[in-house]
Amino acid sequence: MRKTTGLAGPRSEMIGAGRFAALVEGWRDGGSGPLSRRLAHVIRSRISSGLLGPGMVLPPERSLAAALGVSRSTVVAAIGELRASGFVTSRQGSGTWVPASGPGAAPSGTAAERLLPAEHILNLAAAVPPDASQLPDAALDVAELASVVPAHGYAPAGLPVLREAIAQRHHALAAPASPAQIHVTNGAQHALDLALGAVARRGDIIAVEDPTYVGIRDLLRGRGLRALPLPLDLIDDPGDHLSKLLIAGRARAVLLVPAVHSPTGRVRRRRQLEALARQLDTARLPAIEDNTLADLAFTGGRPPSLAALCRRAPVISVESTSKVGWGGLRVGWIRAAPDLIDATVTERGRTDYGTSVPSQLLALRLLSTYDQVISRRRQALEQSAATFTQLVRKHLPDWTCQPPDGGLSAWIDTHADTDLLLGHALRHRVAFAAGPSASRSPSARTHLRACFDRPAVELEAAIIRLARAANDTRRHHTARHPPGRGHALP
Repeated sequence: MRKTTGLAGPRSEMIGAGRFAALVEGWRDGGSGPLSRRLAHVIRSRISSGLLGPGMVLPPERSLAAALGVSRSTVVAAIGELRASGFVTSRQGSGTWVPASGPGAAPSGTAAERLLPAEHILNLAAAVPPDASQLPDAALDVAELASVVPAHGYAPAGLPVLREAIAQRHHALAAPASPAQIHVTNGAQHALDLALGAVARRGDIIAVEDPTYVGIRDLLRGRGLRALPLPLDLIDDPGDHLSKLLIAGRARAVLLVPAVHSPTGRVRRRRQLEALARQLDTARLPAIEDNTLADLAFTGGRPPSLAALCRRAPVISVESTSKVGWGGLRVGWIRAAPDLIDATVTERGRTDYGTSVPSQLLALRLLSTYDQVISRRRQALEQSAATFTQLVRKHLPDWTCQPPDGGLSAWIDTHADTDLLLGHALRHRVAFAAGPSASRSPSARTHLRACFDRPAVELEAAIIRLARAANDTRRHHTARHPPGRGHALP
């Protein structure tokens, strides 16, 4: 890679064709459709992650075509697609380069800011699929939209045909449901918020796992609810202690990620979930179960739903296509008793009249091949988790990283203050979710959540950058607390 000057800027760098080919290795397997689309998709991914940074000059089209083993027309079409979407800039005689700023940046103020940092950063913070490439090809035409029932397209609880398909899926998972027990939402976060609104009022106490999914805190704060932390070990082996704690703590409801846990990647099996269900039945409190990751246990199949195991406790199940398919589809759902569904639809009606009809129709098509998509996702995620764990142990041997058994993220003890580490990491253009965003426990201060659902080349670059950030953190601590002063590493 060599420095160059010109329209791309005085600090621009030209990447060689061989290095570029290595950077996009496996590109033919990414995305779907023509080779040009797949190539454009992978280049876009490398630009968004910062591996092809601002000012980077791409190899000439002929050299690039030779290195990738494709025709020049394939490269030209891919570059044209990237240029049209603002990811690259070209000028005849000057080449093609990555512009100084990306096509967009995330807003600030909530969990969205923490999980969705600006472009040109290797983002391990958001535990979501990196792109839509695993989705099957799908297209909609006006005739399909014209056949929608109801014809005006407003269906606050969801299109009847999609509610029926989701109900059938729950029936196959041993948690029978009718369409009247399904409410289609704008993703799982929306569903969890509506579920909380149906069972709790401002000032109520909600029992939640600690650590838990990083978006829970924003939901509780937004509704004026208080959290009763439940240690994970108590959920894994509840004995008769859980129901006593729930009653003594005056919990109004319980919100759990029971099957495949986030952020730890623990997978709870039937025996543990049956014991948990017995404790919930004893307490007879409404239980909200977030099952957005339940399909992504690497081995042993999907754990059973609390809705299928509880006999007395009312269970509200929340699921989504965001982890199996793509977050941008924005289709989730609630499964609950009809009266609770009615309550969530009423709550929703104050601000929203229904999920996008095209998104619902695309989700309907996705559900028709869902089991095949899930199988591919499980295999790919298990391999990515193994790669990620090996990289952490190689480059950061002082960190404690237990291989996850499912999901998209790992919960790592860095033995350092992760808020401080995150500041250094962002300067090295890599992001993660610091432990305090998922837990109130003091021990969470040294933990981080990192998503491993990324291409191997991005995972390796991210871990190398994290290792550099960890070194900066140590130097920062040493400078503030020289040896012999009796200070421990934070």
